Amino acid sequence: MHETDHLERAERDAVPPEWRGSRRRLRIVLFGAGSAALAGLSSACHESLTQVDSRVVAPATRPALDIAGSLPRLADLVTGDTRDAGAAVLGRWEDSWNMALAAGSRLRAGIYGSAAGWDLAFDTTSARTAIETIHATIAEIEGVAHPLPPRLSRQLAEARRLLGAAENARDAGDVTESVLATLRSADALRGTTPRMVALGLVESAERALGAAAQEAPDSGPTAHARARRLTEWARSAIDTGDYEKAIQRGYYACRLLGADIQ
Repeated sequence: MHETDHLERAERDAVPPEWRGSRRRLRIVLFGAGSAALAGLSSACHESLTQVDSRVVAPATRPALDIAGSLPRLADLVTGDTRDAGAAVLGRWEDSWNMALAAGSRLRAGIYGSAAGWDLAFDTTSARTAIETIHATIAEIEGVAHPLPPRLSRQLAEARRLLGAAENARDAGDVTESVLATLRSADALRGTTPRMVALGLVESAERALGAAAQEAPDSGPTAHARARRLTEWARSAIDTGDYEKAIQRGYYACRLLGADIQ
């Protein structure tokens, strides 16, 4: 099946149920190794598929890792008696994950960069557990039978590097630096998860749509109209937590717009 056919089917599947009337609901599955829906797609258009159990999954359109369990958060690593004093910092860190990707990344970088001024103390037992959790997560991902796509491999390598830095800082007695490196390692892994991958695609499509509107505000090419619909539906899917569908829609929107998603 040609990729255009998959796109058309993806668009039909993207239409919210209330817009479909009595039409039969169509769904194309783009997740899971060996999916028959992918048989005719060119390898040049897709990164490798990998799947381990039901926990580590790479979709055909834009691979993401469905990581089992929770990755360490800043609030997990502070002592209970300093949590109230550092509530503002903890709140900003949590808020950063609900922002646009670039804005959230800048906010976290600012938080990490001002660690010396935090009114927080770190729990060494929790910090050690966080390092062990990340080790276990990386080991799970590395259990994938086939090589991960290059983009995911790079992010995994960065998480591994930062985890090593966290251990070195811990061994040197620098608790704060160890915690910061641990958090950055967890952040690198979060960047591979379906929600973050979906956000990246949607934001790329929205930027491309904005640029197209500035260049030709009165024109409405069919491809752009289709891309806009897919982008809106992808954003809606993120809001409802259907990240697989959001990735599918966002990916095809980017393809229609020629957006750079590398």
